[in-house]
Amino acid sequence: RSQMQGNGYGSRATGARRIITIDGPAGTGKSVTARALAKHLGFLYLDSGALYRAIALAAEREGIETPRDGRLLGLLESVRIQARADAGAFHISVDNRDVSDEIRSERLGCLASDLATAPEVRTRVGELLHDLSRQQDCIAEGRDMGSEVFPEADLKIYLTASIEVRAQRRIAQLRDEGRAVNEERVTIEMRARDSKDRARGASPLRVPAGAIRLDTTDLTFEEQTNLICALYRGHGRLRGSRFYRCARGLARCFFIALGGVRVTGFEKIPKGAFLLASNHRSYFDGPLIGCLLPGATGFLAKEELFRKPLLGSLLRRLNAIPIRRGRMDRSALRAARSALRQALPLLIFPEGTRTKGLQLGKPHAGVAWLARQAHVPVVPARIRGDSFWRSVLRLEHIHVTFGDPLYYDSLESGSDDRMFAATVMQAIAGL
Repeated sequence: RSQMQGNGYGSRATGARRIITIDGPAGTGKSVTARALAKHLGFLYLDSGALYRAIALAAEREGIETPRDGRLLGLLESVRIQARADAGAFHISVDNRDVSDEIRSERLGCLASDLATAPEVRTRVGELLHDLSRQQDCIAEGRDMGSEVFPEADLKIYLTASIEVRAQRRIAQLRDEGRAVNEERVTIEMRARDSKDRARGASPLRVPAGAIRLDTTDLTFEEQTNLICALYRGHGRLRGSRFYRCARGLARCFFIALGGVRVTGFEKIPKGAFLLASNHRSYFDGPLIGCLLPGATGFLAKEELFRKPLLGSLLRRLNAIPIRRGRMDRSALRAARSALRQALPLLIFPEGTRTKGLQLGKPHAGVAWLARQAHVPVVPARIRGDSFWRSVLRLEHIHVTFGDPLYYDSLESGSDDRMFAATVMQAIAGL
């Protein structure tokens, strides 16, 4: 319990400013989401892209078209760029002229992406952002906010979505602004910009360390704003419904106070979505693991349990996903993937059924498929102790150990789902 209480949101000096960063490629809804979130929370909205576009506008006027142009450094020293932010908008002026609307063209967006490869440009934008961040709590969105500009941010979000959805969002935005749109060209330019942003030497686009990755493909802007707001209020984790929190509190008292359950490695549990993969010894395993985790958690449960009306309703309120055992249940896996993409961790038993004794069963590949599809880490866990009731009588202790997160993306070339599933089970066995 002392470990669990000590794993808080992090120490912070009294009066220090709160910072939320939102990173990701173009078309994921960073700007719209950041504006709405800033308005809802009363934070400053910092639009890093607008600053890069302002520099691009000034460079275009001087005939500077590449970051290798020797005149770029002199321009950065002489041009006067001012930014004024509030909860609803971000206003930019270049040499005392407001250019907030002028900088939104696709042409300047592409030039800004080119110029952003120059370290001097990124340094200048970083200075402007830090100056603004000292005013009050703020939300900064861009492509390297959480990785380079504000690595100490309280909450880091990385938004992603399929290229098709991102292109359609950009097309809709341009049409709303009354501009003529070539749909094929928008998609081609977006792919090229993604490649350029990821390959650049200075501050490339990447998922920041400690960031929560959210796939917004199936989310509206309002839904993703509400989700990030919930993560902020939950210190990087979803809190769950009031019913869920009450049930978890009761279960925690039952297992820890009454059962004397001991926990090791609690500090290894990450924020955001992850898969908690555990061995499976008894019917108590799901509630036990679920109540120990620091936020709301979902889990896969056999479909038969949901056929009982009262039990099925209870399980759904506890974020359970029904799964048909004995074969690949694609609908259950898709539901699980969707939950993970929306920052809900999931408990999964790779063996698929309960096993007795110290010998662990053979894992199914579902744990690897989910980790690969949702781009989430897998936290191995080991439950030791033969009987919960023997633990209640203090004849023995149940001990739950959490291990270091495993990442599918770290596999060697040529590895597959079965190999990763086997790696997960080896990690569980080694705890």
